[in-house]
Amino acid sequence: MRRLRESLVQAERHAAEGQALVDEQGAHVATLTRQGENAPDEEQLLVQFEAVQEMLIADRDRLRRLVANIESDWPQSASESERARLPGRENGGAGQELHHYHLPG
Repeated sequence: MRRLRESLVQAERHAAEGQALVDEQGAHVATLTRQGENAPDEEQLLVQFEAVQEMLIADRDRLRRLVANIESDWPQSASESERARLPGRENGGAGQELHHYHLPG
């Protein structure tokens, strides 16, 4: 279970980092567009970032479901402290990270 938790923590972080890249690239493309510039390379990079982000989120969500399913199957004797140590329990599950995808750039 420890490795699964570590994978989820990493998945949460990667998803957050990926979203930051998508947001940054989207803002860059918007700025170029407002300035009347043609930015096909920048737009293509944004499309690629968005595709990778979809994979990161899917992986993160899959790990969240897996951890939740395992946690729900734990015997009642499992301590609250063991359950509380699961990633995503702090801040209502707001921490972000991922597993084995690498963002371009």
